[in-house]
Amino acid sequence: MIKLANYLFHPLWIPSFGTFYFFLRSPSYYEPQIIGAKVLAVSVLTFFLPAVILFILRYLRHIQSYELKDVRERKLPLLLFTVIAAFILRYVFSYADFPVMNLFFMGIFISGIIMTLAALTGYKVSLHTAGISGLLVFVCLLSYYFLIPGIAWIAFLFFALGWTFSARLVSKAHNVIELTFGVIIGGIPQLLIFFWGYNM
Repeated sequence: MIKLANYLFHPLWIPSFGTFYFFLRSPSYYEPQIIGAKVLAVSVLTFFLPAVILFILRYLRHIQSYELKDVRERKLPLLLFTVIAAFILRYVFSYADFPVMNLFFMGIFISGIIMTLAALTGYKVSLHTAGISGLLVFVCLLSYYFLIPGIAWIAFLFFALGWTFSARLVSKAHNVIELTFGVIIGGIPQLLIFFWGYNM
C-alpha cells in the first residue's frame, strides 16, 4: 500500500491530473481536438519528458535513484521541471485563452521555484505532498470558480493527501516537517495566485 501511494500520487502525474480534471468539469465547451492536444502536450512535457531526463541523469550517475533521496540530487531536476512549467505558461495555456489553467501552472511554477531554492540551500521538501496539496487546492478553487459541486473529488484528494503523507512517513522518505512544508509549498501558491488572478 505504501508503494502504491508513492507511485499513484507521484508528483509527475499531478499536472496531467489537473488538466484532465479541468476539461472534465469546465462548463465551457472545447473542441475534442483541443482537449486532446492540450492533455497530450501536458502529459508529454510534465511526465514523459521529465521521466526521460531522470533516466538520463541516472545513466550519467548524476542521481542514484529516481526517488531523489539526496537533496543534492534534486537541484537540477527541480530546476528543469520549473522551466517546463514556465514553457507551458507561455506556449500551452496562455492567460487570454485559458486563464484558469494558466493560474494553475503559475502556482506550479512558483512552487517549483520555492522547492528549487530549498534544494539549493540544502533543505529537503516532500514533492509528493506538494503535488497532492496543490491539486487539492486547485480542485477546491475550481469548484468555487465554476460554482460546481466537487465534494467527492475533494474528499478523495483529502484521503489521497493523508495516505501519501502517511506512506512517505512510514517509508522514512521524509520527516513530518518536510512533509508539512510540502503541503504548504504546494497549496499556498495555488491559493494566492488564483485569487490574485481572479481579482485582476
